[in-house]
Amino acid sequence: MPVDSNPNVSVIIPVYNGARHILAALNSVFEQTYQDLEILVIDDGSTDETKSSIEHYIRNRTIQYIYQSNRGLSSARNAAIRSAAGRFLKFLDCDDILYPKQIELQVDHLKDQRNIISMTDHVLAFENGKEKISHIDLGKTNQLARFITGNFTPVHSILVETDLVKAAGGFDEQLTSLEDADLWIRLLFRGVQFEKVDYVGCCYRVFENSLSSHSDQMFFNKCRISERVNDFLLSAQDSMDPEVLEAVLLNNTRLIEGCFIRGLKPEKHLNKTLAFSEVLFLRYKTGFRKIFLQSFGLQAWIRLKHHWNCLRFKNYQNALRFDEIKWRNAAS
Repeated sequence: MPVDSNPNVSVIIPVYNGARHILAALNSVFEQTYQDLEILVIDDGSTDETKSSIEHYIRNRTIQYIYQSNRGLSSARNAAIRSAAGRFLKFLDCDDILYPKQIELQVDHLKDQRNIISMTDHVLAFENGKEKISHIDLGKTNQLARFITGNFTPVHSILVETDLVKAAGGFDEQLTSLEDADLWIRLLFRGVQFEKVDYVGCCYRVFENSLSSHSDQMFFNKCRISERVNDFLLSAQDSMDPEVLEAVLLNNTRLIEGCFIRGLKPEKHLNKTLAFSEVLFLRYKTGFRKIFLQSFGLQAWIRLKHHWNCLRFKNYQNALRFDEIKWRNAAS
Protein backbone atom coordinates (compact mmCIF):
# COMPACT_ATOMS: atom_id res chain seq x y z
CA MET A 1 0.00 0.00 0.00
CA PRO A 2 2.02 3.01 -1.24
CA VAL A 3 1.70 6.44 0.34
CA ASP A 4 -1.45 8.19 -0.93
CA SER A 5 -0.85 11.83 -1.87
CA ASN A 6 -4.52 12.68 -1.39
CA PRO A 7 -5.86 10.32 1.30
CA ASN A 8 -9.22 10.53 3.02
CA VAL A 9 -7.92 9.18 6.34
CA SER A 10 -4.61 9.84 8.08
CA VAL A 11 -3.63 7.08 10.54
CA ILE A 12 -1.27 8.50 13.14
CA ILE A 13 0.94 6.06 15.07
CA PRO A 14 3.25 7.62 17.69
CA VAL A 15 5.99 5.29 18.91
CA TYR A 16 8.67 5.43 21.56
CA ASN A 17 10.84 2.33 21.93
CA GLY A 18 8.04 0.26 20.46
CA ALA A 19 9.96 -2.20 18.29
CA ARG A 20 8.19 -5.09 20.05
CA HIS A 21 4.70 -3.89 19.09
CA ILE A 22 4.87 -1.59 16.06
CA LEU A 23 4.56 -4.31 13.39
CA ALA A 24 1.32 -5.65 14.89
CA ALA A 25 -0.13 -2.14 14.91
CA LEU A 26 0.92 -1.54 11.31
CA ASN A 27 -0.42 -4.90 10.15
CA SER A 28 -3.79 -4.06 11.66
CA VAL A 29 -3.86 -0.96 9.45
CA PHE A 30 -2.69 -2.84 6.35
CA GLU A 31 -5.53 -5.32 6.91
CA GLN A 32 -8.23 -2.63 6.94
CA THR A 33 -10.98 -3.09 4.39
CA TYR A 34 -10.74 0.67 3.78
CA GLN A 35 -7.58 1.66 1.91
CA ASP A 36 -7.93 5.36 1.05
CA LEU A 37 -5.52 6.31 3.78
CA GLU A 38 -2.00 7.32 4.69
CA ILE A 39 0.03 6.02 7.64
CA LEU A 40 2.22 8.41 9.60
CA VAL A 41 4.60 6.85 12.12
CA ILE A 42 6.01 9.45 14.50
CA ASP A 43 9.13 8.21 16.26
CA ASP A 44 9.43 10.18 19.49
CA GLY A 45 13.15 9.67 20.04
CA SER A 46 13.29 5.86 20.20
CA THR A 47 16.60 4.29 21.22
CA ASP A 48 15.65 0.68 20.44
CA GLU A 49 15.20 -1.10 17.10
CA THR A 50 11.97 0.71 16.20
CA LYS A 51 13.24 2.24 12.96
CA SER A 52 15.07 -0.83 11.72
CA SER A 53 12.00 -3.01 12.37
CA ILE A 54 9.95 -0.91 9.92
CA GLU A 55 12.76 0.03 7.53
CA HIS A 56 11.18 -1.99 4.71
CA TYR A 57 7.98 0.07 4.86
CA ILE A 58 9.91 3.33 5.08
CA ARG A 59 12.03 2.43 2.07
CA ASN A 60 8.99 1.36 0.02
CA ARG A 61 7.12 4.52 1.02
CA THR A 62 4.32 2.40 2.46
CA ILE A 63 4.41 4.66 5.50
CA GLN A 64 5.62 8.16 6.26
CA TYR A 65 8.27 8.06 8.98
CA ILE A 66 8.90 11.20 11.02
CA TYR A 67 11.58 11.33 13.72
CA GLN A 68 11.73 13.87 16.51
CA SER A 69 13.67 14.12 19.76
CA ASN A 70 11.74 12.79 22.73
CA ARG A 71 9.02 15.32 23.57
CA GLY A 72 6.13 13.10 24.61
CA LEU A 73 3.02 11.53 23.17
CA SER A 74 1.02 14.73 22.68
CA SER A 75 3.89 16.43 20.87
CA ALA A 76 4.32 13.40 18.59
CA ARG A 77 0.63 13.35 17.69
CA ASN A 78 0.61 17.09 17.06
CA ALA A 79 3.62 16.78 14.74
CA ALA A 80 1.73 14.16 12.74
CA ILE A 81 -1.43 16.26 12.64
CA ARG A 82 0.56 19.09 11.06
CA SER A 83 1.73 16.69 8.33
CA ALA A 84 -1.59 14.88 7.87
CA ALA A 85 -3.33 15.23 4.51
CA GLY A 86 -6.52 13.32 5.29
CA ARG A 87 -9.96 14.72 6.00
CA PHE A 88 -10.19 12.35 8.98
CA LEU A 89 -7.75 11.34 11.71
CA LYS A 90 -7.35 7.89 13.22
CA PHE A 91 -5.00 7.76 16.22
CA LEU A 92 -3.39 4.41 16.98
CA ASP A 93 -0.83 3.86 19.74
CA CYS A 94 1.90 1.45 18.73
CA ASP A 95 0.92 -1.25 21.25
CA ASP A 96 -2.75 -1.37 20.22
CA ILE A 97 -4.52 -2.74 17.13
CA LEU A 98 -7.51 -2.01 14.90
CA TYR A 99 -9.99 -4.62 13.68
CA PRO A 100 -10.45 -4.90 9.89
CA LYS A 101 -13.71 -3.04 9.19
CA GLN A 102 -13.36 -0.23 11.71
CA ILE A 103 -12.16 2.57 9.44
CA GLU A 104 -14.53 1.63 6.61
CA LEU A 105 -17.56 1.70 8.89
CA GLN A 106 -16.53 4.96 10.55
CA VAL A 107 -15.82 6.76 7.29
CA ASP A 108 -19.23 5.68 6.02
CA HIS A 109 -20.76 6.90 9.28
CA LEU A 110 -19.24 10.39 8.95
CA LYS A 111 -19.32 10.94 5.19
CA ASP A 112 -22.40 13.23 5.25
CA GLN A 113 -22.03 14.59 8.79
CA ARG A 114 -20.29 17.52 10.44
CA ASN A 115 -19.39 18.16 14.08
CA ILE A 116 -19.75 14.45 14.86
CA ILE A 117 -17.05 12.17 16.26
CA SER A 118 -17.42 8.49 15.39
CA MET A 119 -16.61 5.87 18.01
CA THR A 120 -16.75 2.08 18.23
CA ASP A 121 -16.80 -0.49 21.00
CA HIS A 122 -13.44 -1.98 21.94
CA VAL A 123 -11.75 -4.95 23.56
CA LEU A 124 -9.74 -4.58 26.76
CA ALA A 125 -6.80 -7.02 26.70
CA PHE A 126 -4.99 -7.59 29.99
CA GLU A 127 -1.51 -8.89 30.69
CA ASN A 128 -2.94 -11.97 32.39
CA GLY A 129 -4.42 -13.02 29.04
CA LYS A 130 -8.00 -12.13 29.84
CA GLU A 131 -10.07 -10.01 27.47
CA LYS A 132 -13.27 -8.06 27.96
CA ILE A 133 -15.45 -6.36 25.36
CA SER A 134 -16.35 -2.85 26.40
CA HIS A 135 -19.73 -1.91 24.94
CA ILE A 136 -20.19 1.87 25.00
CA ASP A 137 -23.71 3.06 25.74
CA LEU A 138 -23.93 6.78 25.06
CA GLY A 139 -27.53 6.72 26.28
CA LYS A 140 -29.19 10.01 27.11
CA THR A 141 -26.49 11.23 29.47
CA ASN A 142 -25.00 14.62 28.71
CA GLN A 143 -21.77 13.70 26.94
CA LEU A 144 -19.80 16.61 28.36
CA ALA A 145 -20.83 15.61 31.88
CA ARG A 146 -19.75 12.05 31.20
CA PHE A 147 -16.29 13.00 29.92
CA ILE A 148 -15.72 15.42 32.80
CA THR A 149 -16.11 12.57 35.29
CA GLY A 150 -13.97 10.15 33.26
CA ASN A 151 -12.81 9.12 29.80
CA PHE A 152 -14.62 5.94 28.73
CA THR A 153 -13.11 5.22 25.34
CA PRO A 154 -9.55 4.68 24.04
CA VAL A 155 -8.23 7.09 21.46
CA HIS A 156 -8.14 4.52 18.65
CA SER A 157 -11.87 3.84 18.94
CA ILE A 158 -12.33 7.35 17.51
CA LEU A 159 -12.47 8.74 13.97
CA VAL A 160 -12.56 12.54 13.93
CA GLU A 161 -12.35 15.27 11.32
CA THR A 162 -8.89 16.81 11.05
CA ASP A 163 -10.27 20.34 10.94
CA LEU A 164 -12.10 19.85 14.25
CA VAL A 165 -8.91 18.76 16.01
CA LYS A 166 -6.90 21.61 14.52
CA ALA A 167 -9.55 24.19 15.45
CA ALA A 168 -9.45 22.94 19.06
CA GLY A 169 -5.66 23.35 19.18
CA GLY A 170 -4.67 19.68 19.04
CA PHE A 171 -3.35 17.83 22.08
CA ASP A 172 -2.09 19.66 25.17
CA GLU A 173 1.64 18.94 25.17
CA GLN A 174 1.93 19.61 28.90
CA LEU A 175 -0.24 16.57 29.66
CA THR A 176 1.57 13.24 29.96
CA SER A 177 -1.71 11.30 30.23
CA LEU A 178 -5.43 12.00 29.73
CA GLU A 179 -4.49 14.15 26.76
CA ASP A 180 -7.20 12.52 24.65
CA ALA A 181 -9.94 13.06 27.26
CA ASP A 182 -8.84 16.70 27.49
CA LEU A 183 -9.18 17.11 23.72
CA TRP A 184 -12.63 15.49 23.67
CA ILE A 185 -13.81 17.81 26.46
CA ARG A 186 -12.62 20.87 24.52
CA LEU A 187 -14.41 19.61 21.41
CA LEU A 188 -17.61 18.97 23.38
CA PHE A 189 -17.46 22.53 24.67
CA ARG A 190 -17.39 23.60 21.01
CA GLY A 191 -20.65 21.75 20.29
CA VAL A 192 -19.21 18.53 18.81
CA GLN A 193 -21.00 15.29 19.72
CA PHE A 194 -20.12 11.59 19.75
CA GLU A 195 -22.04 8.90 17.88
CA LYS A 196 -21.33 5.18 17.96
CA VAL A 197 -20.96 2.62 15.19
CA ASP A 198 -22.18 -0.80 16.33
CA TYR A 199 -18.89 -2.64 15.82
CA VAL A 200 -16.08 -3.83 18.09
CA GLY A 201 -13.43 -1.81 16.31
CA CYS A 202 -10.16 -2.12 18.18
CA CYS A 203 -8.15 -3.69 20.98
CA TYR A 204 -6.76 -1.65 23.88
CA ARG A 205 -3.97 -3.31 25.83
CA VAL A 206 -3.95 -2.58 29.54
CA PHE A 207 -0.51 -2.73 31.13
CA GLU A 208 -1.08 -3.09 34.87
CA ASN A 209 2.29 -1.88 36.15
CA SER A 210 2.04 1.46 34.40
CA LEU A 211 -1.30 2.30 36.05
CA SER A 212 -0.14 2.55 39.65
CA SER A 213 3.32 3.89 38.84
CA HIS A 214 1.88 6.87 37.01
CA SER A 215 -1.03 7.50 39.37
CA ASP A 216 0.36 10.70 40.88
CA GLN A 217 1.27 12.16 37.49
CA MET A 218 -2.20 11.29 36.24
CA PHE A 219 -3.64 13.14 39.23
CA PHE A 220 -1.70 16.30 38.35
CA ASN A 221 -2.90 16.00 34.76
CA LYS A 222 -6.47 15.76 36.04
CA CYS A 223 -5.87 18.92 38.04
CA ARG A 224 -4.67 20.75 34.93
CA ILE A 225 -7.74 19.70 32.96
CA SER A 226 -10.01 20.61 35.87
CA GLU A 227 -8.50 24.08 36.13
CA ARG A 228 -9.22 24.72 32.45
CA VAL A 229 -12.80 23.41 32.70
CA ASN A 230 -13.59 25.39 35.85
CA ASP A 231 -12.03 28.56 34.47
CA PHE A 232 -14.28 28.35 31.43
CA LEU A 233 -17.41 27.56 33.45
CA LEU A 234 -16.92 30.45 35.85
CA SER A 235 -18.09 32.72 33.04
CA ALA A 236 -20.36 30.28 31.16
CA GLN A 237 -22.23 28.54 33.98
CA ASP A 238 -25.61 30.14 33.22
CA SER A 239 -25.69 28.54 29.76
CA MET A 240 -24.64 25.07 30.97
CA ASP A 241 -26.86 22.04 31.44
CA PRO A 242 -27.30 21.42 35.22
CA GLU A 243 -26.07 17.87 34.60
CA VAL A 244 -22.72 19.28 33.51
CA LEU A 245 -22.44 21.48 36.59
CA GLU A 246 -23.29 18.55 38.87
CA ALA A 247 -20.59 16.44 37.15
CA VAL A 248 -18.08 19.25 37.60
CA LEU A 249 -18.89 19.51 41.30
CA LEU A 250 -18.49 15.74 41.76
CA ASN A 251 -15.18 15.73 39.91
CA ASN A 252 -13.93 18.80 41.79
CA THR A 253 -14.72 17.22 45.14
CA ARG A 254 -12.78 14.08 44.24
CA LEU A 255 -9.76 16.10 43.14
CA ILE A 256 -9.75 18.20 46.32
CA GLU A 257 -9.92 14.98 48.35
CA GLY A 258 -7.08 13.68 46.21
CA CYS A 259 -4.97 16.62 47.36
CA PHE A 260 -5.71 15.79 50.99
CA ILE A 261 -4.57 12.17 50.72
CA ARG A 262 -1.38 13.25 48.95
CA GLY A 263 -0.58 15.92 51.54
CA LEU A 264 -0.98 18.69 48.97
CA LYS A 265 -2.53 22.11 49.39
CA PRO A 266 -5.57 22.27 47.07
CA GLU A 267 -5.19 26.02 46.55
CA LYS A 268 -1.76 25.43 45.00
CA HIS A 269 -3.01 23.00 42.35
CA LEU A 270 -6.75 23.72 42.12
CA ASN A 271 -7.19 27.45 42.52
CA LYS A 272 -9.92 27.90 39.89
CA THR A 273 -11.47 24.55 40.81
CA LEU A 274 -11.89 25.71 44.41
CA ALA A 275 -13.34 29.04 43.33
CA PHE A 276 -15.98 27.52 41.07
CA SER A 277 -16.75 24.73 43.55
CA GLU A 278 -17.72 27.32 46.14
CA VAL A 279 -20.06 28.92 43.60
CA LEU A 280 -21.65 25.54 42.85
CA PHE A 281 -21.98 24.53 46.51
CA LEU A 282 -23.77 27.75 47.35
CA ARG A 283 -25.95 27.28 44.28
CA TYR A 284 -26.98 23.66 44.83
CA LYS A 285 -26.58 22.86 48.52
CA THR A 286 -29.09 23.71 51.21
CA GLY A 287 -29.54 23.29 54.97
CA PHE A 288 -26.63 22.20 57.17
CA ARG A 289 -24.13 21.84 54.30
CA LYS A 290 -24.70 25.38 53.10
CA ILE A 291 -24.48 26.80 56.63
CA PHE A 292 -21.27 24.83 57.29
CA LEU A 293 -19.77 26.05 54.02
CA GLN A 294 -20.60 29.66 54.78
CA SER A 295 -19.13 29.34 58.27
CA PHE A 296 -16.01 27.23 57.72
CA GLY A 297 -15.31 27.22 53.98
CA LEU A 298 -15.31 24.64 51.21
CA GLN A 299 -12.06 22.88 52.11
CA ALA A 300 -13.25 22.24 55.66
CA TRP A 301 -16.47 20.68 54.38
CA ILE A 302 -14.72 18.42 51.88
CA ARG A 303 -12.11 17.39 54.46
CA LEU A 304 -14.90 16.45 56.87
CA LYS A 305 -16.66 14.50 54.10
CA HIS A 306 -13.38 12.77 53.23
CA HIS A 307 -12.75 11.61 56.81
CA TRP A 308 -16.34 10.36 57.07
CA ASN A 309 -16.01 8.36 53.86
CA CYS A 310 -12.72 6.86 55.05
CA LEU A 311 -14.54 5.59 58.15
CA ARG A 312 -17.52 4.27 56.17
CA PHE A 313 -15.81 2.63 53.19
CA LYS A 314 -12.90 0.23 53.35
CA ASN A 315 -10.01 1.23 51.07
CA TYR A 316 -11.74 4.53 50.24
CA GLN A 317 -8.40 6.38 50.16
CA ASN A 318 -6.83 3.78 47.90
CA ALA A 319 -9.81 3.92 45.55
CA LEU A 320 -9.38 7.67 45.29
CA ARG A 321 -5.63 7.52 44.87
CA PHE A 322 -5.68 4.72 42.33
CA ASP A 323 -8.94 5.33 40.50
CA GLU A 324 -7.37 3.51 37.53
CA ILE A 325 -8.13 0.36 39.58
CA LYS A 326 -11.33 0.02 37.54
CA TRP A 327 -9.25 -1.40 34.69
CA ARG A 328 -7.94 -4.17 36.93
CA ASN A 329 -11.40 -4.90 38.33
CA ALA A 330 -12.77 -5.23 34.80
CA ALA A 331 -10.46 -8.20 34.17
CA SER A 332 -11.43 -10.18 37.24
